[in-house]
Amino acid sequence: MGKHKSMLWRMVTVNVVAASIPLLIVGGLALWAFSRFGDEMSFFTSKTLEDQVFREIRVGLNTDINIVDTLVNNVKNDTLTLASSAPLQNYLAAKTGQSKLWNKIAERQVETTLEGIVRSCVNQQAMEKSTLTKNLKVAERMLAEAGAVGLSNDTHSWDVVNQFSKAKLSVTLPVLSLGGKPFSLNTSFETPTPVVDETSAVVGGVCTLFQRMNDAGDMLRVGTNVKKEDGARAIGTFIPAMNPDGNPNPVVAAIMRKETFVGRAFVVNAWYVTAYKPLVGGDGNVIGMLFVGIKEQEANANIMSMVKTTKIGDTGCVFVVDPQGVILVHPEAEMVGKSILAVFKQAAVKDVLNQKEAGKFKTVAFERDNDGSRSQFVTWTYFPEWNWIICAAGCWEELSKEGFENAKLLLAEDILKKQSVSEMVFDGKRYPCYNQIRFLDATGAEIVVAKDGVLATELGTRAGVKWFEDVAKLKAGEKWYSSAHGLVDLGIDFNGRHRSAVPIGRMAAPGDIEAVRIRLMTEYPANAANTVKVLDVIRVIALDEDYNPKIVEFKSPQKATLKNKTPEFIVPVE
Repeated sequence: MGKHKSMLWRMVTVNVVAASIPLLIVGGLALWAFSRFGDEMSFFTSKTLEDQVFREIRVGLNTDINIVDTLVNNVKNDTLTLASSAPLQNYLAAKTGQSKLWNKIAERQVETTLEGIVRSCVNQQAMEKSTLTKNLKVAERMLAEAGAVGLSNDTHSWDVVNQFSKAKLSVTLPVLSLGGKPFSLNTSFETPTPVVDETSAVVGGVCTLFQRMNDAGDMLRVGTNVKKEDGARAIGTFIPAMNPDGNPNPVVAAIMRKETFVGRAFVVNAWYVTAYKPLVGGDGNVIGMLFVGIKEQEANANIMSMVKTTKIGDTGCVFVVDPQGVILVHPEAEMVGKSILAVFKQAAVKDVLNQKEAGKFKTVAFERDNDGSRSQFVTWTYFPEWNWIICAAGCWEELSKEGFENAKLLLAEDILKKQSVSEMVFDGKRYPCYNQIRFLDATGAEIVVAKDGVLATELGTRAGVKWFEDVAKLKAGEKWYSSAHGLVDLGIDFNGRHRSAVPIGRMAAPGDIEAVRIRLMTEYPANAANTVKVLDVIRVIALDEDYNPKIVEFKSPQKATLKNKTPEFIVPVE
């Protein structure tokens, strides 16, 4: 019985073992197959993710090329647009005095200045005419009280002097008589001369009694209180009927027509405001003339002071010339008496003498300095009553200061607007293309700086900086790409697992390279124990001859395993 049981357990055990072996083999095989399946699935998942990452990277590269291409073109176009913009061109033109708009405004301001001087001259001339007319009436009364004017039978030999040419002549003339008595010839101021001294004592100024010398109408001073340079009375000097320029003397011409002349005239050695009246003999012929006058320097002292003190810009001035171009009034005393043609040495200035017209304003412009750095002008008008050509000379750039400041303000607004509206859009987000835009002058000084949406108030200089020195060597219209740096977050989202970033810029010229390293972080499925796979991808983009970006290198990713790390955004590193 005991043996029977023992045998029975042995048989059961054998059967169980025999039955278990297949199960263990099957189970082991199943476990091995399951394990192999998990590894294959893990490998498949990793390979799929990696392939997907590569596809995404290649798509990103093409996207980056388009972004860089667009950015380079935008920078180029924006720069050219600003360089050729009306505000910038107006600013440069106003700064150098070449802006037609601002110069026209400045020209009108100069004309307004001259209009004010002309109005003062008109008022002064009207007042002088009234004064001289009254003075002449006093002289006529004094002459009438002395008796009738005539020519005696006596004669006198004269050595006369032309007041213009200083040429001397010897003539014999009848002696002028007053009230039938010979008029005394007096050269000394210690002895009074009838009529002329009496008139001056009452009205001031000077007075002269003239005798006609010949048929032409030359007029000889026989009694006067006008002084010669030696201090003697200027008897024996005469006014020729013809001026040195060959034109009729306006005073003599009016007298020979038996008209009264009131106006500006040259008397012996200076200019006077004058009044002349013909003296007619018993036969109705002109035998002489009566004169009263006031020295121009005295009569027009206020007008001349106004001319001398009127400024045109910082260095310009107002001055007066006669029709021959001789400077009569100028803020610099040493300029008086010089020729305007000799002073300016510009052919265009001849127009001042050749195109004089009362009530009209004309302007000529020219480059005064040899290097053409100062664009100058002369504006003039004619005041016929005094035979004055009233001129204003100056530099456009000085007169354009107000226009220059306005042009600068408009330029600053244009640059600020360009910075504000220039944006790039990535993944629905907007980024500014330029954190700042600078406008520099030829020396490197900052003229306008727009930074972070506002205009900078503290300006500096880039003189001495290499990129500026390189740019300064370029010709007008040439372009140069600086070494500006920037960072653009492309914001690529791959299944919420990784992001990438790329810096744009740093492209100075064709062939220069921009290397971009992107770190892609991909989280494995949860059963991979939070293993993070890091892919370091280096892609290189360069500009070709036409400044178009292209891929020149694309390196494979480097694999790494980081335990217990949470994916995060990584900024690019070089």
